[in-house]
Amino acid sequence: MTQRDPGPPRRPDPDAVGRHRVPRARTVRRGRVAALAASLLVTLVVVVLSAVRPSPEERVATEDTASTWGTEATLPTVTPSPSPSPSGTSSTARRSAEVEPTTFPQSGAGTFRTAAVVDVAGSGGGRDRTYTVEVEKGLLQDRATFARDVARVLGHERGWRTDGWSFTQVARNPDVRVMLASPDTVDRLCAPLLTRGEVSCRSGDRVVLNVKRWVRGVTYYGDDLTGYRTYLVNHEVGHALGKYHVGCPAPGAKAPVMLQQSKGLQGCVKNPWP
Repeated sequence: MTQRDPGPPRRPDPDAVGRHRVPRARTVRRGRVAALAASLLVTLVVVVLSAVRPSPEERVATEDTASTWGTEATLPTVTPSPSPSPSGTSSTARRSAEVEPTTFPQSGAGTFRTAAVVDVAGSGGGRDRTYTVEVEKGLLQDRATFARDVARVLGHERGWRTDGWSFTQVARNPDVRVMLASPDTVDRLCAPLLTRGEVSCRSGDRVVLNVKRWVRGVTYYGDDLTGYRTYLVNHEVGHALGKYHVGCPAPGAKAPVMLQQSKGLQGCVKNPWP
C-alpha cells in the first residue's frame, strides 16, 4: 500500500505558545504573592497577641499580689506638700521633710552607711535602748537629716517615753538598728514577712523603714508627711519593744500607734503617737 506523504513536520505556533505560557506564569506569581501575604498576616497577629497578653510569670505575680493584698496591693500615696506641723512636731522637722528628695531607686546597693550620732534633748533615762541610724547606699536621703528625724521621734515626750522607754543613739553595737532602705532591700531584709516592696517591718534587731513610704506617705495621712513619718518610726520601733498589732477600739477614736495605719484606719482618726 502506498503511504501518504505527511509532508514537512508542523512547527508550533509561536502565538499559541505565548497564549498558554503567559497565564501560567501569572498564576504562579499570584499564588506566591497570596502565600506571602498570608504569612505576613499570621506573623502580625502573633506579634500583636504577644504584646497585649501578659506572660505566665506576669500573670502569676499579679494574681499572687491581688490574693495577698486585696484592694491594697499598692498602697495609695500622696505627693508631699507643705502642711501644718502636727501637735508636738517641730517646724524644723517639717521643713526637712519638704526639701528632701522625693525619688528613690527600686533597688539600692544592699549595704548601709551609719549616720553620725546626733545630740537631741529628750533621750536617755528610763528603760534605755541604744540604736544606730543607717541609710542604704544608693538612696538620696541625707543620713544626718534622717538621724535627726528619728531622734526627735524617739526622744519626744509623747513617744515611747510615755511607756517608760528611752533611747540613745550610738555608733556601733546597738540594741536596735533603724534602717532606711529601698523597696527591694526591704523585701530581702524582712523575709519571710511579705512586704511586697510597699511596707516596712521589724525583723530581729532591725527596724527597716521603706524609703517609698518615707518619701510618699499614704492617703490616710493626707499631706501630713511628717506625721506619717512619726507614726512609721513609732510603730516599727514599737515592735522592737515587744508590741503587737491592735485594731481600732471605736469609730472616731484616736488610732493606736500599733494599728497598721499604713493600710487603713478602720474607722479611727490618724494618730502617730503611742
